[in-house]
Amino acid sequence: MSCPNYKRLCNRLIISSAVTFTGGNLIINLPAGNYADKEKYCIVVAQNIPTTTTINAPVFITIGTSTATYPLMNCDCTNVTACAINRRTRYSVCVHTNISTGVFKLLGRIPCSQCSNAATSLPIPTTTATPAAAVTANSVQKGADK
Repeated sequence: MSCPNYKRLCNRLIISSAVTFTGGNLIINLPAGNYADKEKYCIVVAQNIPTTTTINAPVFITIGTSTATYPLMNCDCTNVTACAINRRTRYSVCVHTNISTGVFKLLGRIPCSQCSNAATSLPIPTTTATPAAAVTANSVQKGADK
């Protein structure tokens, strides 16, 4: 038994134009076009996730040159965060619109395990005590013991 020489792509396959991190949000830009209410699309994030992206950054979608942002939501209406997004990955979404705005809603929830593995690829802000502060704290402690 042989494998077929072709695979049909989704006729609503959308490949991202850009991925940026700005204002604390991860922005996925899609090519200009009409994204109809209650229609399914397959979005592929083609670009690298910026290294400055924080793990808990909410994900938004922009279309073409428009500055309007549309949230990317899980199927349970929670915000998708940057830890769940990977490049070269296909995400099935359904567009939901009303008169003033819209959302891109995932068809199925992204597994939590995907978020826990992302910590190795996105920077995690850390804070450490400076040596001077540690010495000062120890000096005060020793002075109080006398």
